[in-house]
Amino acid sequence: MSNLHLRPCPFCGSEDVGTNFTIGKFQVSWWNIYCFECRATGPTELTKYIAVTSWNTRKLEDRLVQALEAEQQDNYRCGTCHKHECSH
Repeated sequence: MSNLHLRPCPFCGSEDVGTNFTIGKFQVSWWNIYCFECRATGPTELTKYIAVTSWNTRKLEDRLVQALEAEQQDNYRCGTCHKHECSH
């Protein structure tokens, strides 16, 4: 669990991000992700795993990447004959 991958900051793009664990009043604890560059924080969650998952969730960005990848596949042309569909 300690090696969970963190995506770069969605606000500034910095990869200098880390987990933040806080114990508050009445011994209530929570986690969030913190960007050391722009000081943005992710959603406050009860577990580290959920905090990382929340930080890494980029619904709009992920949908745009999927759409671009699909469009690239639809517009693929062979580098040899420049046809959309070929046997190369």
